[in-house]
Amino acid sequence: MDFDITLKEIFYQTPQQLLRLLVGGKVADILTVEYPTVQQRRPDLVMRLTDGRIHHLELQSDNDTKMPWRMLEYYWLICQQFEQAPIQQVLYVGQKQANFVTAIRQYTLDFRYQLIDIREIDCHSLVRSASLGDNLLAILCQMDNEQQAVRQILQRISALDKNARQDAIEKLSVLLGLRPLKLSTLFKQEAKEMSIKIDLEKNPFFQEAFEKVEQRTITKMLSRLLEQRFGQLPKWVLKRINKANIHQMEEWSLKIFDVKQLKDVFKA
Repeated sequence: MDFDITLKEIFYQTPQQLLRLLVGGKVADILTVEYPTVQQRRPDLVMRLTDGRIHHLELQSDNDTKMPWRMLEYYWLICQQFEQAPIQQVLYVGQKQANFVTAIRQYTLDFRYQLIDIREIDCHSLVRSASLGDNLLAILCQMDNEQQAVRQILQRISALDKNARQDAIEKLSVLLGLRPLKLSTLFKQEAKEMSIKIDLEKNPFFQEAFEKVEQRTITKMLSRLLEQRFGQLPKWVLKRINKANIHQMEEWSLKIFDVKQLKDVFKA
């Protein structure tokens, strides 16, 4: 899934409360960073704060071993254009544990940036914010009471006009793809009780998510059945299972107790 477009669109609407929590200031302007024509990479968000500081924020949904060098490149380009050193942060929004190198320390170079896992931020102040962007991003934060937070977010969405509500639901669907499926299920249940039309299964992002969950479930079940029947599985079997589609795995599962050897399960 590619979450970049949705995340950037939300941040370009300046979720002021989250940005205030991150950098302790309020955004005055979104800045455009000019690059040489041969340069392909772009920083996610560069903002001038009301106190004059420049804030550079990168949004990451996965780990990147080259992040320190990317941030150093951005640092130089921003300094070159605005003649001012930026505050640099990487906001990690992914589901896996954050695993970033945040500094470069070499003989003639000492560079570092700040890494923030959005799950370290309490969602409550974002849920209470007047900014819809804050409300939507709250689902990625720490939630002590998921049901209460979900209801508050949906109440805010339900108050929007039809077009804005549909747009918010689409953004919400994408963001929920960054979190466990149980949170999506909770949103759907609460939305149904509140009579808010939100069909996650028909959303392309969630269709993919549901398929992946089903794939993982069948993979685990097939592996366990094979282990019970034939003992520890060799690497070639695990490789075949991991590469197989759901239809293939279902066919193999039907043959497990009809064959005498493990290799016969996989014969056409």
